[in-house]
Amino acid sequence: MDRLPTRIDRGSDDFQSRREKNVTLAEELRDRLDSVKDGGGGK
Repeated sequence: MDRLPTRIDRGSDDFQSRREKNVTLAEELRDRLDSVKDGGGGK
């Protein structure tokens, strides 16, 4: 299978800030899914 070329600069400040934001969002999603699995909270 051929590889697609990329022009992403993983060292750029823009990449790093977007990566951090996405990691934060993924963690928030995991927390919310865990809450749903436990019945949705204290109510």
